[in-house]
Amino acid sequence: MSLTLQPFICPIMSPEQFISLVCHDLRAPLRGLKTLPDWARDEVVDAIGSIPPGLGEVLDMMTTQANRLDYIVRDLADYTKLVRSEANPASAPHDALPHDFIPFFDMNISVDTVPMEASHLAAVLHAFMDNAVTHGAARDKPTRVTIAAVDRDVVITVADQGPGVDAKHHETVFEPLSHLASRDVCEGSGMGLATVARIAELYNGTCRAYTNEAGGLSAEFRCPQTPGA
Repeated sequence: MSLTLQPFICPIMSPEQFISLVCHDLRAPLRGLKTLPDWARDEVVDAIGSIPPGLGEVLDMMTTQANRLDYIVRDLADYTKLVRSEANPASAPHDALPHDFIPFFDMNISVDTVPMEASHLAAVLHAFMDNAVTHGAARDKPTRVTIAAVDRDVVITVADQGPGVDAKHHETVFEPLSHLASRDVCEGSGMGLATVARIAELYNGTCRAYTNEAGGLSAEFRCPQTPGA
């Protein structure tokens, strides 16, 4: 009696599937890393009654870096899941605005709908506005959000009057894990503007950064008014 061995076919993952799987498996140890500094503080207090200043600074740094790693893993996972659905092609821009940021911006919205899913529009606005608040906006000068129809496109622009970005970095800011500030200073994941670039691809659009007339930075997202154009 002879045995017939069936060939084993190993499924091949796409890069996106692999990154998503790795991000999922990293979440559990990350939760532990975020908890360990608090456990260490409790142990030290129980042992000697207080935390020495030098040790407190080290534990704070551990917490900051663990949080930053958590942001990176979370945002990488979200980035790999970005897909376009035709179920809800248009979204109201006012509804997609991140409300926590609204007090810091002057709004100029002249369109009723944007041909994008609500979650994608919200992601673009959040990334642009968060970037302006974190890295560029001058607190005593207005930062403007404009959503308007230009020719056959819908154009979203966030223009600040902060210190700006050197022209040589205008394209690299949209690359994944891009940081202009020191990684020891910046707690962000470096995926916000990369997500904008990915969403632009989904809608046959473009994104760019450029120096505006006030000397700060303008971040622009542009996509056709007609879905699929």
